[in-house]
Amino acid sequence: MTVFHTVLFDLDGTLVDAFQTIHRAYAHVLPQLGLPAPTPAEVRAAVGGGLESAMRRFVPAPLLAEALRRHTAYSAEILLEETVLMPGAAGLLSALHAGGIACAVLTNKHGEVARCLCAHLGHAPFLRGVFGAGDTPWLSP
Repeated sequence: MTVFHTVLFDLDGTLVDAFQTIHRAYAHVLPQLGLPAPTPAEVRAAVGGGLESAMRRFVPAPLLAEALRRHTAYSAEILLEETVLMPGAAGLLSALHAGGIACAVLTNKHGEVARCLCAHLGHAPFLRGVFGAGDTPWLSP
């Protein structure tokens, strides 16, 4: 029998569903830059490798820095409005914690944002750490 002492979780799509917020930010920012608002399907296909990687799929290189700045600022404004817990996430974290298993989050979401979400949604007491973009030199795969 394999015994785990530590479990690392991704955040988006694993512990939380932030997709409405993510899509809303793209749909808000891209038209400001003269670009079409992406569909939910287009955003879903782009996300997963970090914000910069995803944004490159929608904006030309000269607009990338401005798009990232605007997306980050707008996302911070709406962050807690539509993000919800994934079904079973709270129970799983609670059970693992009660069983003495160390849990942490490793996400491509910016670290500050990830920690804010985990605290807001009640995950923080069950996590030994929340690490995101900017906290380490690595992004999650």
